[in-house]
Amino acid sequence: MNCPGVNITTRSDWGAPALNTTISFLLHPVRYMVYTDTKGDACAGFDMCREVVAAIREFHADTTSWTSQTAANFVPEIFYNFLIGMDGSVFEGRGWDRQADYHRDYNQQGIVTAFIEKIPTAGDGYRALTYAAAKAANNLLQCAQWMGYLNPGNDSVIVNIHPLAKNYILYPEAMQSLNDTPTLPSTLDKPSFSEGVAAGIAFSIILLVVLLLVLLSLLWPYIKNDWKKEIAVSHVHTESRNLPQYCTAWT
Repeated sequence: MNCPGVNITTRSDWGAPALNTTISFLLHPVRYMVYTDTKGDACAGFDMCREVVAAIREFHADTTSWTSQTAANFVPEIFYNFLIGMDGSVFEGRGWDRQADYHRDYNQQGIVTAFIEKIPTAGDGYRALTYAAAKAANNLLQCAQWMGYLNPGNDSVIVNIHPLAKNYILYPEAMQSLNDTPTLPSTLDKPSFSEGVAAGIAFSIILLVVLLLVLLSLLWPYIKNDWKKEIAVSHVHTESRNLPQYCTAWT
């Protein structure tokens, strides 16, 4: 499947039979890109992930396991459009063109992608989402927009796992490596070097002006007194020069 930045393993490559043609088509572009998790064991590496994806399909396609889904519209098939391993590997489920079997609010208006992992919904569980998986999810999102499958805009991204996982998908650079899991705000919106230098210069100028004003306020009484003395002496000298000649004769 030709998708820039994403290496998608097709159904035939991971050993799935041909997709059931009775699954309803998606009308593109859809409104939502939905991310969830499989709530099972994580996988990393092609061979391991291929086995896990095949097991997920077998479980989803087993109608005896879904007693509540015996309606006529239930189709034995893997539920998701795509699946992502923790190593960033992407597997085709139902693909771009067919509706997922996930939730009635999203099946007809969304592309549903599941992380092959059980990600807790509270606490620090979002750290189970690796950088590679977040990057693959971001690339898949951009590909969907680029190919016209999804309306552009971050508001269309729905993440039904830990709330912070959306930030990891939209800004995967927040995680530096597969095992590095810093707090999100520590790297997002970090100012550039030039912005930091400009801010430092501006702060220094403001600080210098404030110090000069404080110094001036402290010295002002002394300066004021000196000015008064100079004015008084100047006034005396002026009066002396204006004395009549007969007054000077008495000296």
